[in-house]
Amino acid sequence: MRDLFLFSTIFQYFCKKKLNMKKITLFTLLGFGFLMASAQLDTTIYRHGNRITIQENEDGYTLFIDKEGVDCSEDLSELTEIIDKYIEDLFENDSILSDKKKQIEGDNKTNQPFFRHYRNLQRKHYRAHLAAFSFGLSNWMSTEGDIGNTRDGLLKYNSFEFGWIPFTHTFRLSGREKSSAFLLAGAMGFRFHWFNADKNRYFYVINDRVRQIEEWSDIHYDKSYVATGYLTIPIVFEWQKPFKKTSFYIQAGVETGIKMYGYSFYKYRLNDPKRDVTYKIPLSAINPIACDARVSMGIGAVSIYFRYGLIPLFRDGRGDRVNPVALGVNLHF
Repeated sequence: MRDLFLFSTIFQYFCKKKLNMKKITLFTLLGFGFLMASAQLDTTIYRHGNRITIQENEDGYTLFIDKEGVDCSEDLSELTEIIDKYIEDLFENDSILSDKKKQIEGDNKTNQPFFRHYRNLQRKHYRAHLAAFSFGLSNWMSTEGDIGNTRDGLLKYNSFEFGWIPFTHTFRLSGREKSSAFLLAGAMGFRFHWFNADKNRYFYVINDRVRQIEEWSDIHYDKSYVATGYLTIPIVFEWQKPFKKTSFYIQAGVETGIKMYGYSFYKYRLNDPKRDVTYKIPLSAINPIACDARVSMGIGAVSIYFRYGLIPLFRDGRGDRVNPVALGVNLHF
């Protein structure tokens, strides 16, 4: 009613100013649109003799429960069910938590006592932290635990990877009445690796096996690495707890990768005649499927992750028996 009175007052003011009919019509339409939008924020229902008004706000909902003469009989679990039933845009992974309960006593128009209760119900939406851009250091670990230090796998420690996960979906496993959440999530994305050769060496295929060859003559390799790319499908469990205005979370699961490409690349410069020489050698010796164990922990939009390859990088007998490992940072969106 307050909005309607304000609108009518402003309308009368513009009429007195003798604005043309087009402007008055446009203002009228905008005004009624505003009133309709405001009216949609409140939902009133009647249940167990109570009049319940649901009012949406930025943080959640405010529920007003009115009943004449006696105390309100609705409890928090019933109010949560009411919101689930009558508010259509509620996310399936929300928690609805009671912030406070207050009671105001007064008189209505018939001078009979009534009780008005209201509760502020905070809405917290839970979504697993999988959608992200990631960047990290990546290397090879031998069965003895050596990193970047095998016969045909001497790698620099600046070998790296980056990834992008745009598609995710979250399922909530814990009850919605909890102040924390246990989630199951799946996703699909992409991951790319550059494993840089150390000691001025390059990777080459000899007798269908990936070998790391020492330099010959006075050649210096400007670039020498193995590159791989994967379509990734991570499946993780996540425990998440609200922390101030954000959340703290711990996540663990597996990440399956389907190889898109794998090759060896190296480049050097000849002095006589002066020219750059590059080679790109496809590596069919790399396993077509990767499967990694992954754990991560973070606050808000930033997390750190560790990943360990459960399947060797190369097929049996076609390269050193090494497993990829990585440590990096996720920036979630």
